[in-house]
Amino acid sequence: MAEALDQAMARSRRALERGDYRQVLQQLEPLADQLPASLRQGGELRLLMATAHQGLGQNERAISCSRAAGSCADPQLRRQAMALLAVLEAPELQVGADRLVQLPQLGSMPSLEGIAKGSAVRRRRRQP
Repeated sequence: MAEALDQAMARSRRALERGDYRQVLQQLEPLADQLPASLRQGGELRLLMATAHQGLGQNERAISCSRAAGSCADPQLRRQAMALLAVLEAPELQVGADRLVQLPQLGSMPSLEGIAKGSAVRRRRRQP
């Protein structure tokens, strides 16, 4: 079981790095039922699940997984879970349109081809 769990966790980390959040959840949700959050692996598993839920925009599920990971016996994982929970529960920033930078569409810009050639300054080399 331990080796299968380690392999599933490694696959899930790789999937998370690729942004394949659904695959992470498909691999880890069945294991979460078998692994208590109080164990180190259970806490780590729930942190991975929380990150995947967050990536899918499922904030409430991410919060639930983070809270579960907060009961982990490992103090470092518990701190990570609480830090993630603080981020997830933080109020959303409201950014007005006056604070955004809008870039022009490049297709509507005139071509710069040939413009730089005519303005190049040529320098003479000094004779030694």
